[in-house]
Amino acid sequence: MQAARAGAAAVVVVTDGPTGGVIALNAVPSRFTWPIPVVIAAGEDGDRLSAAAAAGEAATLVSTGVAGPAATATNVVARRRGAGKTLVVSTPMSGWFHCAGERATGIAVFLALAHELAHGTDADLLFVAFSGHELDEMGGGFFLKHGAPTPDRVRAWLHVGANAAMQPLALDRGAARPSSVPGPERRITTTSAALAAAQRAFVPQAGFGAPSLMNDANAYGELSIFYEAGYRTLAGIGGANPLFHTRLDRADISTTPAILETVRSACSDFLRGFP
Repeated sequence: MQAARAGAAAVVVVTDGPTGGVIALNAVPSRFTWPIPVVIAAGEDGDRLSAAAAAGEAATLVSTGVAGPAATATNVVARRRGAGKTLVVSTPMSGWFHCAGERATGIAVFLALAHELAHGTDADLLFVAFSGHELDEMGGGFFLKHGAPTPDRVRAWLHVGANAAMQPLALDRGAARPSSVPGPERRITTTSAALAAAQRAFVPQAGFGAPSLMNDANAYGELSIFYEAGYRTLAGIGGANPLFHTRLDRADISTTPAILETVRSACSDFLRGFP
């Protein structure tokens, strides 16, 4: 915004990350509206762009991005009435580029849990996939106001967040390949009432560390909305991904069936810890 106030005709934001490519950025529409065009450039082009700017070279910026104030997005909500309080499972479903590790691994676990619990328990079930994640978790906030059960009606709530089932990767000059060296552990954050169940379910499985108690700082994404709303038996899983928000986050290099099964099994054990 400082550049806009100084009279810039447009802003070019250079994103710097391990792949050297463009890193897509989420937005908080309520914070401000840019009065001038803004585009994102790859980190590998940063030095060249900086040198051109320092030399005062002329440039033409072409942006094909448009704002769609009348655009619509849809949450997917599935409900199976059953016994007792509700088991809730949620995951975001929108993302940048292929987002295979960031988003699709969570969706795969989400779908597998839905099939397993619907056929293997008599529990009251609620599965929700959110849109609008990149716009300040808009879909999660909408669901909380329109359709979410009150905290006293929830047996447990598991949120399957970003990069839930990534395989370890190594980067070589921007190219990714599977690595035998374990990457950062997947994180699990829980409220105190869900901590014991999370420890039993996740700690024995490879790739998981000890759960952390949830607070305002580590309740990430949509999880922060549910935590603030006072859901007592709440847990969220997520992980690191060097391909996060880049074009390289593809299924052929981001995950494996074995890793997806490990995560599904741990999530299933967690949910079954609330009879």
